[in-house]
Amino acid sequence: MGSVSSHSTQDENGNLSSLPMHLRKMELKFDISREVDPALKQLLYWSLSEIRAVYEQFQRRTSLPFIDKSLFCKIVPFSRPNAGYIFDNFCRKSKLLSIYELICVLTICSYTQHIHKIHFLYIVFDLDCNGNISLNELLIIIKSIIIGYCKLTNAELPPYVQLEKFAKLMFLKSDIQVDNQLELSEIIEWLEKENDIGKDLFTLYEPKQKVQEPFEVFKSFKPYSEQEAAEMLEMITKANKNEYFMKSLNEKLNQKYQESYKATTKSVRQLQIRSKQSASHSSLPKIATQAKPQILDDDIDELQILEKAIGDHSRKIQRYDSPTIRFVTQRDGTSRRVIVPNKIMKNIIITKGCTLTRNEIFKLKSYFDSLSDKNQVIQVKEFTKSFQNKPHMKRVTASLYNYLDSKQRGFVTFDELMLKLYPSLTQEQLKIINQWIQQYNEVFAKSSKESLEMEFLRVEKQPAKRKRILPKQSMIRVKQLFNLIDQDGKGYISIEDMKKTFTYGFTEKEVENLFQQHDNDKDGRLSMDDLVRIILPPDYEIEEETEDNS
Repeated sequence: MGSVSSHSTQDENGNLSSLPMHLRKMELKFDISREVDPALKQLLYWSLSEIRAVYEQFQRRTSLPFIDKSLFCKIVPFSRPNAGYIFDNFCRKSKLLSIYELICVLTICSYTQHIHKIHFLYIVFDLDCNGNISLNELLIIIKSIIIGYCKLTNAELPPYVQLEKFAKLMFLKSDIQVDNQLELSEIIEWLEKENDIGKDLFTLYEPKQKVQEPFEVFKSFKPYSEQEAAEMLEMITKANKNEYFMKSLNEKLNQKYQESYKATTKSVRQLQIRSKQSASHSSLPKIATQAKPQILDDDIDELQILEKAIGDHSRKIQRYDSPTIRFVTQRDGTSRRVIVPNKIMKNIIITKGCTLTRNEIFKLKSYFDSLSDKNQVIQVKEFTKSFQNKPHMKRVTASLYNYLDSKQRGFVTFDELMLKLYPSLTQEQLKIINQWIQQYNEVFAKSSKESLEMEFLRVEKQPAKRKRILPKQSMIRVKQLFNLIDQDGKGYISIEDMKKTFTYGFTEKEVENLFQQHDNDKDGRLSMDDLVRIILPPDYEIEEETEDNS
């Protein structure tokens, strides 16, 4: 039995001082030692690219956070009977499955490092695409991870009230910058410093060797507003608490699929259904008000205390979306203004004639650092040195550097290089690129350092190779070969002796190269030891007795 702890050694921002001590040290108990259900072992050891494909298939088909068996069979890479068998065992008695429980289970059990798992979930649950995790998004994360993992292992589900209290307490402790949002570094810091069991859950299926993951996680992403995220959270909570709500939701989904199936390709009815479906995809359906389940008075008081602390902690930040305005020419020659909402992209920047992914940007940054020797700037000496092995580029190197250094400051920064390579980049896009690079340096540099330390320890633990010693009998044969080459008995071998002996299979050039390679003192003579090193591998050692006798 494991427990996820939320206690903190100190209150950095003072937002927990109003909470009771027992609430500050609350632990969420759930079992992480149970084995996975044998029927669900096919959900283990997926790659992040496979999980990304499943989530993209889901987003293209529906806007609800639930899927039924037929949709599950379409988005997972299994045969239909096998997918139906997995769905029945994962959902047990229910006919619907929360997509986020499935994504969390696949990510936790994926075959990659825990840093990449946290980063992937951070991108998936940033529903409004603002680069941070809000309280509603964090509640969906916590509930989906714990409930999904308990279903995977057939463990007992913790109370939903405890999940909500724990998530709100985690939000208060992790939001160090007091901006009512969580960054990736804040989540990782909380997980590694104050939550050992939570980190163990992410490292439970982590491979021993380093796994390289692509950084362009999503090329297109369907965004949700903050209000839609709140409604989605309410739907997930009600579905887990109320069985009748799950049944009514399933009936609505079946009715919607039947209407789309009955539509013909050339009827007016189809156009009406398509317009209705597009309207339903644009926003989540409204939830009918139902009677709230009974909650203990102590839980209500603690939730009210946490909500009050979050209200005192939060800072309201207004965001304005700027849709694109286009002018469409009509048949009569007049132009009409059309407002087109921006299509949100995840981990990708689109410029005129080019699309930049995170992986490409990181490669450019790595190449820039190799030229600048990590000094953040490239000078003319470093730039010309990088082209010293390319003679055809020497003439244009100076003019190319002057083109990059248009301000004639004597150095080129990474932003200037990006603007010269991609002139259509805006300042906002450059800011996003620098944020990606900073995030990578802060978060993933630690992961690479740990992998290097593990590799160093692994090399150190390797047993030392056994030394190979040349026996006496072999040394006598080497001496006979030496006397055969030294026909005059001079006590050394000259280049002429080598050429006379090696007349078959060797050219004179090869013999001269072999002689010069082993003539260390460059005196034109090869001794007995030099001949031994020519014949035998370098890891052989000669016994002292053998050398004395020789």
